Amino acid sequence: MDDTRILIAEDDFDLLKRYKRFLNNKGFKAVDTASDGEEALRKIEANIYDIVLADQKMPNPPKGIPIEECGIELLRRIKNRSPDTEVIIITAYGTTKMAFEARGLYARAYLTKPVDREKQLMPLIMEISQRQREKREARRLYESSEYQIVGENRAIQNVIRDIEKVAKTNIPVLLTGEIGTGKTHIAETIHLKSNRRTKKFAERNCAAYTDELLDNELFGHEKGAFSGATALKKGLFEHADGGIIFLDEIGEASERMQSKLLRVIEKGEFERVGGNVTIKTDVRLIAATYKDLQEEVKCGRFSEPLYSRLNAINIHIPPLRERKEDIPLLAYYFLEKYKKEEGRKNIRDFGPGVFELLEQHKWPHNVRQLRDVIRRAVIFCDSAEIILPMHLPPDFRVNPEPDPDPEILDILNIQNFKEAMKAFEKLFLYVKLQENNGNVVRTSEDIGLHRSKVHKKKKEHQL
Repeated sequence: MDDTRILIAEDDFDLLKRYKRFLNNKGFKAVDTASDGEEALRKIEANIYDIVLADQKMPNPPKGIPIEECGIELLRRIKNRSPDTEVIIITAYGTTKMAFEARGLYARAYLTKPVDREKQLMPLIMEISQRQREKREARRLYESSEYQIVGENRAIQNVIRDIEKVAKTNIPVLLTGEIGTGKTHIAETIHLKSNRRTKKFAERNCAAYTDELLDNELFGHEKGAFSGATALKKGLFEHADGGIIFLDEIGEASERMQSKLLRVIEKGEFERVGGNVTIKTDVRLIAATYKDLQEEVKCGRFSEPLYSRLNAINIHIPPLRERKEDIPLLAYYFLEKYKKEEGRKNIRDFGPGVFELLEQHKWPHNVRQLRDVIRRAVIFCDSAEIILPMHLPPDFRVNPEPDPDPEILDILNIQNFKEAMKAFEKLFLYVKLQENNGNVVRTSEDIGLHRSKVHKKKKEHQL
């Protein structure tokens, strides 16, 4: 059963019952109804709904509001009280002016009666319901004090289950996955859920150091071990004793370093650079790589014994392109995070077309790239309440310029303004009718023109 809360405001009692029965049969049980403007207003002020279906023209509108503007006024008051509530305006008296006003107030849709419940209404309700659940889940995850792995994809759920299973053990873990998939975040989550969570978590990227510097970072050095070593320095394996060390890009470690790491894993001991005293340590190792270490072993570039010890527990993080169904949830999670951090609490949602653009992208840098894209959008959104395609980076929204349409060029060659407007109107209506397979009702909804006027224009232009 779907727990989405829906209010239907419709003065036609038979239609009201049909809408409610239709939604109940589809699994939506939390459906309220109102048969006039005053009743709808009372319920809106007393409850928070996920979705409101409001007839544009209803009796008993709020004081001072014309009957024909009742739906728009309800929309305005709903958005003032509960910005996250999505509103669908349904009307038999639609005008272009009203459609633009509704969209300007962030109505989710403006539908003209008769509404096809299966083809028009249900896809909208299902999409909105899913988005509302994602927003609530993202908010819950963000407000949680623990590190969170965000996603409902089966592969990422397997990752979450694996983390729960291995977190409280002491065995080494190998995290594999492309750059930007969140390997560091998962290592931190394992630490947080482990028995070592009160001890140090230290991380180093093997690719960021020369072999000598990495040796010094991990194992420390004795005084006088090399020129400039004026004092003893303890390495991470001493500082993090009892805790966890995370080594990213383990595939970049030298053969000598691999040998030293294998000894620490197997015996829990090492010597500082320039020293001969064996030091004991109790450190759990988590390693990560984007490389195929099995192939590296075959090519002789990685130690087979070290790989065997690390690969005892291998957690693979899928790339974002293989879990695109998680993009909306991740986007809402990052929206919650960055609208707070960047002081943009006015932003409440993503506008039409944004998720389509995000889901079409190939995401070579995975979740890290999505995070940066959402942060940029939050910053560029300024005072707006909705993130739109224009707030995304240019490569997400700019398409190559098409060659000029010959029919458009013909119109531009017309010298008389009225004749040019008439020619454009005919071409515009023809294209929109073609897009909707000649369906006048759907065309009228798309272009914000009442279907009677579409019929009239169609006849006038002999389409």
